Amino acid sequence: MFSSPLYFVNMCKLTLIAGLCLIIASFASSTRLVCYYNNVAANRAGNGMFTVSDIDPNLCTHLIYAFSGINDQNELVPSQSNDVQSYVSFNQLKGRNPQLKTLLAVGGLSLSGQRFSSMGASQPNRATFIQSAITLLRSNGFDGLNLDWRYPGGAGSQPGGKQSFTLLCKELNEAFVAEGTTTGRDRLLLTASVSAEKAIIDDSYDVPQVSTYLDFINVLTFDFHGPWESVTGHHSPLFQRAQETGNQTYLNTNFSMRYWRDQGAPTDKLNLGLAAYGRAFDLSTASMDVGAPASGPGEEGCFTGEEGFWSTYEICLYTEGVPSQLIADQQVPFAVPEDQWVGFDDKTSLTTKVNYLKSNNFGGAFVWSVDLDDKTGTYCKMGENPFIGHLHNLLVPGFPDLSSTPRPTTNTTTPTITTPPTTTITMLPTSTTTTPTTTTIIRPTTTPMTTTTTIRPTTTTPTTTTTTPTTTTTIRPTTTTTTPTTTTTIRPTTTTTTPTPTTTIRPTTTTTTPTTTTTIRPTTTTTPTTPTTTTTIRPTSTTTTPTTTTTIRPTTTTTPTTPTTTTTIRPTTTTTPTTPTTTTTIRPTTTTTPTTPTTTTTIRPTTTTTAAPVPSTTSFADLCNGNAGRFFPHPDPTRFIQCGIQGRFFIQSCPAGLTFNSAFSVCT
Repeated sequence: MFSSPLYFVNMCKLTLIAGLCLIIASFASSTRLVCYYNNVAANRAGNGMFTVSDIDPNLCTHLIYAFSGINDQNELVPSQSNDVQSYVSFNQLKGRNPQLKTLLAVGGLSLSGQRFSSMGASQPNRATFIQSAITLLRSNGFDGLNLDWRYPGGAGSQPGGKQSFTLLCKELNEAFVAEGTTTGRDRLLLTASVSAEKAIIDDSYDVPQVSTYLDFINVLTFDFHGPWESVTGHHSPLFQRAQETGNQTYLNTNFSMRYWRDQGAPTDKLNLGLAAYGRAFDLSTASMDVGAPASGPGEEGCFTGEEGFWSTYEICLYTEGVPSQLIADQQVPFAVPEDQWVGFDDKTSLTTKVNYLKSNNFGGAFVWSVDLDDKTGTYCKMGENPFIGHLHNLLVPGFPDLSSTPRPTTNTTTPTITTPPTTTITMLPTSTTTTPTTTTIIRPTTTPMTTTTTIRPTTTTPTTTTTTPTTTTTIRPTTTTTTPTTTTTIRPTTTTTTPTPTTTIRPTTTTTTPTTTTTIRPTTTTTPTTPTTTTTIRPTSTTTTPTTTTTIRPTTTTTPTTPTTTTTIRPTTTTTPTTPTTTTTIRPTTTTTPTTPTTTTTIRPTTTTTAAPVPSTTSFADLCNGNAGRFFPHPDPTRFIQCGIQGRFFIQSCPAGLTFNSAFSVCT
């Protein structure tokens, strides 16, 4: 019966179909790309500024707004004064992509573990937190909550943190289910970002239990190494190095993902962490290999401003022309620009990691963070958002499928920040049922905004400045520098107060009509009568402007006779206009009339204005040395110099129609 050729043909077909199904199932399970947005990015300078409006909502399946906080009353609250307004814009992104899910993260490195521990230590405290979370999420249009407790069993946490985290996940899940059932809405999502280090995993998480309550789990598979160590090492290796032994063998992505799986987490709930940044070291010897001696963190990113931390676009900027090298056994690259060693991910290593997570049936990947990508394609020359865009093409190329999803109308309106309809959420703790009675109404704080006109070297639309007409107009941008560098002097129509020396000659002997020669060399401090309008501009950064010195050398007609009496007056004056193009010409007529003899001196000074020296391109390296992230003028007024590390400089162009304003380091 089993020897029939037809039987073997059918068996082969079944085997082939089964294999294809497994492959399809494997790739279909990896359909999640979760992206964080760091709210501090809105405060970065220059091209580093990244606001909610810069987010492309079609790249990621889930967006997480980071971070919110916990107040002294154990309530979930915004962490910055403008967060509520940003929440509105963040959730309006769903109007452009109805399939997008948005979550609000609480915690992060900046929130004390003690604050989490206090909240999680008792059931009443957890109940207060949960009710406030539901209120805040629903009133602002979020689809869920992301817990980023660093770490329940780590330093700064109270004893029992592991159990507290489990109970928090359980009670949040139950409350979200109850609220969704009562209101008829989709249940709020519950996720967590968790450690990738074995010791912390063991101390902090009851993996089988928390996995049942969470919709997905973000494993922080980066920062395994960094400039806090004395030797170089890649912060996000896929595999271990052959030279590693003992606990070092745990410090890689492969071990962490498999350990979470082996401890009881379903593979389809696990997201592999990817960092859109690199960790940089300052090399202390000529060695450039992995494990080379390092003396601390590398230079700070010129936009992100943290030592040893370089965003994707800063890596492209600093390593331009520097070849990257592959760490073969770890499958990740590094580069050495001058004496800096930086490990990062590129398209090749990202492809390798995505293939790895697919072959292991993990649920997807998450990225920290969208604001660290090259949003305009200016620096990496690979198009907009090359890091996350590449991941999108590998993981979710068909997302979003807008052809089959009607565009919702509710997401395009500003959500009303009020308490949801009267709903009683019954908590289900181990032994008691507690009904929270406190309802928190989150109202956005209305803060009077100071009208500010700020033009940055990128294409930033300035806001309209409205001022009350007065004799003095003061424009105050966000950051005030005490030393103004721009002074507009209006030549008054009245008489300029100039020191007019009067020479009185009292001869002690009878002299036949002595001719007195008066030589006046005033390098006069030009302090005209205060003009009716003074415009004071307080720049966002201190910029050293070349000083223009006006020297007045009068031409004096001298008729020498004997004896000759000479009076010399030398006041010291410096005229410092901010703009090198301003020429100050003073033509005072001084009449010296002594009693006897009468001497008339006419002074017609020739004003010499020394133009600001224009540095040649050979001096730009000296100009930028030690000034990473600063901007300086270029001989072409439509361009400017952007400084990198170790004296490296980059020539950038202003947008069409604008010129570089050295006083503010912006294009105007």
